[in-house]
Amino acid sequence: METKVTSIQTMASKGICQIVEMPKGEGAKPTIASEVLDFYGRLATVTPSGDLSLGFCVFRKRPLEVEELERHMDSQELLFAVDDDFLIMAALNDMATGTPDLNSLTVARVRRSSGVIFHPGVWHGVPFPFKEESFALVGFGTHTTDSDMHFHTFPERIRIVI
Repeated sequence: METKVTSIQTMASKGICQIVEMPKGEGAKPTIASEVLDFYGRLATVTPSGDLSLGFCVFRKRPLEVEELERHMDSQELLFAVDDDFLIMAALNDMATGTPDLNSLTVARVRRSSGVIFHPGVWHGVPFPFKEESFALVGFGTHTTDSDMHFHTFPERIRIVI
């Protein structure tokens, strides 16, 4: 199976995530503005179950193929591109099977200084960097890595086409 890269707007329109990016254009007005700063607030909403944990995920260049996706049932997950763009695969959950819904499967390019917040239960992969190694700011519930990691392995790898 193959899937083509699309925009994070397409991913968000499928109900997979919220977008976190700097507002642009004429309608982009800061929440607070002064001589020394412009603050753009309320870009997205995170509702963790308990404390919110922030960390960095370092990911390495590899073939554009996905063998496995993960999901977190009790927490949203923020992935914010810090040093470079990355590709990310995500899919809604098929409620009948508890596996990724292939009809909603999407791969999007997340631009540097932008991010996505996956809703609880959304399947997603490890980001694909454009350079040898890259990193993202990650945020989710503190308990997530201990007790809320669920995995699905596909029978065949899914190839990403740029």
